[in-house]
Amino acid sequence: LYSDMLDIKLPGLYFMYWVFNQLPGGHEKSIHLGLLLVHAGALALFFALARKAFNLPVAAVATALFAVSALMPGVFGFAAHATQLIQLPVMGALLLLWNYDRNKENRSVLTLVWIGLLLGFAFTVKQPAVVFIVFAIGVLMLGDGSFLQKTGRSFVLGLASLVPFSAIAGYFFMQGRFDDFWLWTFIMPTAQTV
Repeated sequence: LYSDMLDIKLPGLYFMYWVFNQLPGGHEKSIHLGLLLVHAGALALFFALARKAFNLPVAAVATALFAVSALMPGVFGFAAHATQLIQLPVMGALLLLWNYDRNKENRSVLTLVWIGLLLGFAFTVKQPAVVFIVFAIGVLMLGDGSFLQKTGRSFVLGLASLVPFSAIAGYFFMQGRFDDFWLWTFIMPTAQTV
């Protein structure tokens, strides 16, 4: 990766492909099965979040619309693209964030760590997922408590969100290939957007 195979994506996407390839059915079938499982999990988490935010009928309709939209050709719902694959960790993190924000008596630092890890993993699958990390920190900063408490919560979540990327960067650094990794995952994509 980043020497024989050049790509501007972080390795989280390829890790998910590896996990999918451990499923039965052979390469193509196991990738589609993995995508189906990710979609099903994301839909279940989306339903749970919508039910908490609204009610059962709204959650059912919203989830059905979400599921149908994945079938539309322009969405590429049948292809295991990074955009589809970040849905599961992002939905899990958003559900945990909702519960954390609403349950003021049962707040746990471990919940913040899980939110950060899920969003950090989503970032390693597709870099634009950083928006969800910023969103989660914004929710915490707008929540209840003193400025110091809100800053502390945001720090924990932000630090946890760095763990997946730091592990990847550390791996490439120890392999003596950090420059290749940085070139293909940050310098090249940035140059393409300018």
